[in-house]
Amino acid sequence: MSDFDPRFDPAYQPGFDPAKHTTAPPPPVDKTDVGAPQEETVAEPVAPLAAAVPAAPTRARRNPILIALWVLSALFVASGFYGLRLIGDRVAALGSTGGFGGADYYLLQSYVVLAPLLIVLGLATAVGTLFLLAVRQKY
Repeated sequence: MSDFDPRFDPAYQPGFDPAKHTTAPPPPVDKTDVGAPQEETVAEPVAPLAAAVPAAPTRARRNPILIALWVLSALFVASGFYGLRLIGDRVAALGSTGGFGGADYYLLQSYVVLAPLLIVLGLATAVGTLFLLAVRQKY
């Protein structure tokens, strides 16, 4: 074992043969005896944590993309409900006029299809934004 550096495990040194050498850990080596002589250092007293000046609280900067997503979500939901209101107004107008032209039919159909989709898209955007906020939350 004298061929090996006592600071390191012999199994990782050149010339180690597991059949000839034991894998017992080497005896502990005093680090001050190895290499250049060490100077004696004196630890300076450490100030208590209570005496440290607390850092000023930093306010987290708001993400403009998340704000835009919130606004877009509100616009989608409001547009969907506005489309539902227009559907009701158009149907009520049909009863008073007795009929409508082809353009009114296609406009009414587009409101019927798009209004619920806008509401769902707005709610999905809001839920996705909440998910992003929850993922980024630090505990």
